[in-house]
Amino acid sequence: MKKTITIIAVSFLSVFSLKAQITADFESLVLSADSFYQDSTGADFINGDISFEYTWTESMWGDYWSGGFSYSNMTDSVTSGAGNQYSAKTAGGYNSTNYAVGYGGGVVRLLNASTGQTAQGFYITNSTYAYNSMRDGDMFAKKFGGASGNDPDWFKLVIRKYQAGVLNPTDSVEFYLADFRFADNSQDYILKTWQYLDLSSIGTADSFRFDLSSTDNSFGFMNTPAYFCIDDFSTNATIGLKETTNTGYLIFPNPAINSLTVRFNTPVKGNASYSIVDVTGKTVLANELETGTEKAILNIEHLNSGIYFLHVINGTEVITKKFTKE
Repeated sequence: MKKTITIIAVSFLSVFSLKAQITADFESLVLSADSFYQDSTGADFINGDISFEYTWTESMWGDYWSGGFSYSNMTDSVTSGAGNQYSAKTAGGYNSTNYAVGYGGGVVRLLNASTGQTAQGFYITNSTYAYNSMRDGDMFAKKFGGASGNDPDWFKLVIRKYQAGVLNPTDSVEFYLADFRFADNSQDYILKTWQYLDLSSIGTADSFRFDLSSTDNSFGFMNTPAYFCIDDFSTNATIGLKETTNTGYLIFPNPAINSLTVRFNTPVKGNASYSIVDVTGKTVLANELETGTEKAILNIEHLNSGIYFLHVINGTEVITKKFTKE
């Protein structure tokens, strides 16, 4: 079951524009220790003006995450099996705590200033589940290389771009998460560190489709666990940081030091959320707002001094206000 939220922008006053790199590093997405994103409504999540597809399935046998991306800070790099599907083999993100886990492929969409720009790339590694399965084999999948070590197995991710909503199969990048095709078996590998995957050769794009494939298949289905992990997904963008003239809410104090109070003229509607963006376009704080909220106090103590923009999505309306953190 998927939920789609359409966002309609209102009148703006331009402040300034600049060329910047927007990065989804997932650090502003709040998680408890050793946990992961799970949403029974099937809501995609957004970080750094980049949207990550998330699919949730309801069935008579139970409800479950059935594809796309989740975000996680799980640190279990040891335990094998599907019970550990949200962990990276690196036991953490790329020089960070949070990272995203891909399952069965999915779509990454570029939003706002990122749309139609050139993606730079991202860091990638194997999940613990996939890595251990390829290393040891399990009840469904083979050990890569086979008993002799000579089987030419591989596990591959292909990224294809959408331009103007049309999938372009020729503009793509391939990346091997495991490769046992070398004549010298000592060169065979299953990735267990973060490696950078450059997407710039694809050119400008609206979004990207991720697809996995493997040499280990049965009856048309892949036996290798269809998981991988990514971090620091970055794209070039011309950032137009703007402030709305709409007076749907007030913010104070401004300048602020440790907290920012947001007072709404009317209680917020469903599907309401906020994000704080710095002058480079990077999202530094984001969260949902409960339906009926009339006042919210945001903790900004951890932010560096400077100018920020608060975006509030309230129903179908986006209202942006500028503030200074001292």
